Amino acid sequence: RVNRYNTLLIDFQDVEGNFKTYQRIFAKIPKDGERKKFATGKGLVAGAFHIMGDRTLSNGDNILLCEGYATSASVYECIGGKYRVIMGVDSGNLFEVAKAIKLKIQNIKIIIAADFDDAGIKAAKACCEAGVADSYILPPLSEADKQAKRTDWNDVYITVGADATRAALLKALENPITPAKLNEQRDYDNPQPN
Repeated sequence: RVNRYNTLLIDFQDVEGNFKTYQRIFAKIPKDGERKKFATGKGLVAGAFHIMGDRTLSNGDNILLCEGYATSASVYECIGGKYRVIMGVDSGNLFEVAKAIKLKIQNIKIIIAADFDDAGIKAAKACCEAGVADSYILPPLSEADKQAKRTDWNDVYITVGADATRAALLKALENPITPAKLNEQRDYDNPQPN
């Protein structure tokens, strides 16, 4: 929700549905220069997340796990009817969120809608290699996008709009990057001597 100061308030829960903390995203950058802040004295609890839309997780859900709110909101708007969209806050928390969900709900598929930067790709690969995520997808970004520091699905949404972003998401989801593909890539990059 947005408060009277035009600040976005985002609640975070654990896998049991218990409230853990909240984040504020300010419309105007405050004097201290921090546009995003967690509740005073609390900070992010590892593994806490925000579910876009319906607040429950169920067996058989297909989850798209994103980093930040703007990316999560864009993905949710484009394909939220087909997938449950979860905000994990940042690349450093994705593993804890995916692990908590996988431990609680066995029959669930987690795909990471990764940011196309070093931290995002590293986190997505780590989740897949550890088996807490099933696969990940990357936004279709050009070299010009990368040089302009556009790195996520929200940047795609802003650049090309909802319909083109929806099409790009669905295309990426047809052939996501899986642990098996990671192994193939790793073997290709580091050939073993005969």
